[in-house]
Amino acid sequence: MSNRLGSVVARAGIVLVGLVATDPAPGQASDRAAGQASPESSPQKVPEKSPAKKIQPAKFDHDSHKDKLHPVTKKNLVSAENCASCHGNNPQGVLDRPAKSGHQPCMAGGCHARWFLGVAADTKRRDPVLYEKSVAFCLGCHDSPSGQPPNNYTVPSTDNLYRDNSSPDYHVEFNHFDHTQLAACQDCHVVDPSTFALKLDTPGHAQCAQCHGKEEGAQPMGECAACHREPGPAEYFHNAWKGSETRTCNSPAHLALAARRQKKPQQVPCFKHEREEHRLRRGRKPLDCGHCHFMIGDRRRWGSNRYETVRDIKSAPIIHNSRDLAHASCGDSRACHRRDVDDRRGTANCLLCHSQKTIDNDLFEP
Repeated sequence: MSNRLGSVVARAGIVLVGLVATDPAPGQASDRAAGQASPESSPQKVPEKSPAKKIQPAKFDHDSHKDKLHPVTKKNLVSAENCASCHGNNPQGVLDRPAKSGHQPCMAGGCHARWFLGVAADTKRRDPVLYEKSVAFCLGCHDSPSGQPPNNYTVPSTDNLYRDNSSPDYHVEFNHFDHTQLAACQDCHVVDPSTFALKLDTPGHAQCAQCHGKEEGAQPMGECAACHREPGPAEYFHNAWKGSETRTCNSPAHLALAARRQKKPQQVPCFKHEREEHRLRRGRKPLDCGHCHFMIGDRRRWGSNRYETVRDIKSAPIIHNSRDLAHASCGDSRACHRRDVDDRRGTANCLLCHSQKTIDNDLFEP
């Protein structure tokens, strides 16, 4: 009983002490009466919550996987003969683009399981380092403006997967000229009939599979190294032609001309393929690419250039830009822009398609 009573008294004493300690000093009562709050009763400033750290994505690159072996095939994960282990095959035997199979390729090897599980809320509290690495892994494929785990997981675009967000680690190279002798341009370069734009992911595996997926003697689709090779396109396709610059719509040259004329870009002429008259003949039949880019499929008209491989096409002019021929593809007697390219009549309108830089520096072919 005495112990219990002593405990009660002790607790009461603590309360009393607290009351005494918070009782205002003699000089403070008049301050309150005058409407001045005591320092103790002033509202406390709540410290601002620091913004969440924006975690940088860990982009994919093939180099970091070169020393890894597939658990089943025991082959190098990024060897050309083992591409299907990550990319997967569809029922027609065509390799799918990256991310088409979702998380399965990354989970199958057993390497990344902890990253998929590490984005849980309890991991953020228990193991911040693991949480940050896990989130960076997720952001390597999935966009999230906040830099935190994305709430809505969507299939990422192929270009979003790679380490520099623009260029993959492999380029595609093959004998383009040989293919022009076997197929029409639009068999591979598929145009949307409503927007006149190239369809997404074309040319792609689906177009190649028309021949390589079934015909005897054609390169099998499974032999990835026949087309996909190192290094990446930015490094491989570096010999871009430095001649005439086409003023394509919304290009820097087009926007600069619009600003100089003090007009909106859509009010200033520019070139683009995505026009009905650039995709269809007057009879509404598809206009073949070779009508303008005739040298690509006609070896007799190569001149001093070469148009055999994809790199050849990217490093040489793909439309005749000679003043003597007066841009025959666009401005001959049957073409739409006869007056625009006819220097002899004095009606040439070079700025319809070319940048001012081309004209000032006379970058036309002789």
